[in-house]
Amino acid sequence: MTFTDTIKRMFGFRTFELKKSVSSANQPDPLVIKTTPTIERINPTLLEQAYMESPVIFNTINKTVQIIMSTNYKLVGDEDSVAFYNDFLEQIGLRGGEEDWNSLLTRIFLFQCIYGYAPVELIYSKDGKEIVDLDMIDPKKFDYAKTSNFQIALDEYGNPIGYVETLTGLAAIPEEKRIQPPEPVKIASNQIFFPAERIAHFKLYTVGDGFYGIGLIEPIYKTFIRQKAVEEGFANASYRIGFPLVIAKIGDSSHEPTEDQIANALEQLKDINSKYAFAHAYYNELKILEPKHPERLRQYLDYFVDMIITGMGMPKAFATGMGETTNRATLARQEYITKLTLKDIINRTTRIIESKIFYRIAQMHNAHSKDKIVPPKMVWREIALEELDSKAARLVSYARAGLLKSGEKTEQWIRRVENLPEEQTEG
Repeated sequence: MTFTDTIKRMFGFRTFELKKSVSSANQPDPLVIKTTPTIERINPTLLEQAYMESPVIFNTINKTVQIIMSTNYKLVGDEDSVAFYNDFLEQIGLRGGEEDWNSLLTRIFLFQCIYGYAPVELIYSKDGKEIVDLDMIDPKKFDYAKTSNFQIALDEYGNPIGYVETLTGLAAIPEEKRIQPPEPVKIASNQIFFPAERIAHFKLYTVGDGFYGIGLIEPIYKTFIRQKAVEEGFANASYRIGFPLVIAKIGDSSHEPTEDQIANALEQLKDINSKYAFAHAYYNELKILEPKHPERLRQYLDYFVDMIITGMGMPKAFATGMGETTNRATLARQEYITKLTLKDIINRTTRIIESKIFYRIAQMHNAHSKDKIVPPKMVWREIALEELDSKAARLVSYARAGLLKSGEKTEQWIRRVENLPEEQTEG
């Protein structure tokens, strides 16, 4: 800390380094025109249903989120500002809501993987001077505010004017919950309008003008539907192997059966699974109808499962939990690729937290408070997919070979990457 910083701290000043407003002479004047995409998208309800019905999709997404959340993070920046933001995050869920910051952050990653986007509301104080809480909005109810011709309402810079939450049923919307939208936004009676600055809109992947996010399920949704049909056929074929269909031929050219004989034979066949013997005339014939080569259906089923895992970007050994057939070298390469994927998801999410949540909190706070704060950086720790003992053994090998020298910096680095506590000093 410099002498100047010490003096500022003594007199209660804090450094303040938010972006400066653009002067009128340097106002941007973009020529690009953004439009609403016309490509057909999968309904979010169907994406949620696929997540709930497919064991592979369910496990892959859950493992992705669990690995990310197990890594943990820390806020880096001005000491007083970091303390302010840590306190803010700890208070989430204690001001009327039930969801704390850890649960909210988990759902941000989860919803991005399922739907491709995760909307978070920045809750203001009643006097409108502070952002006091955060809350998740159900992505199935969320959309951009649109014009009368159902196009996304954009400002002069091509950014969305706001968003809407559409309520289902006949729920009445209190007047205090309504913010009158500006022109040219048109909303229905069962919709709540949110100005753009009150929403942090997380999007996993985007194409085109980047309005609608793409998650992990949508690219493989049709594959999931086909896999579901093949799986149902495989289940029926497996059932027929254990319980084959019995067909009875009643009578022959010399013995024409009556309707009562056919009905009686059918009635007896209904309970054939529980019978030990079945007697019939010599001119009656029984046959078993069972599927031919049912094992071939398993090949098609495995193909669709492989396509789903490939589309979701998670190695099969991690998605299914069965890595017995994968050799160690291949598994190590898959682990490296998985780390790159997870780091990309973390970086995309972290940028939105810093720019759409932390920065806006600082703007509101600094406009109405003498104690200024600076938005901190959110730094995630290294993703560790390997066991701790294997990394420790590798570090010992480096030390024995003379590649890792002992020292204060080396010790600090090992404590940081292994998430070990700081050394306690005596005194």
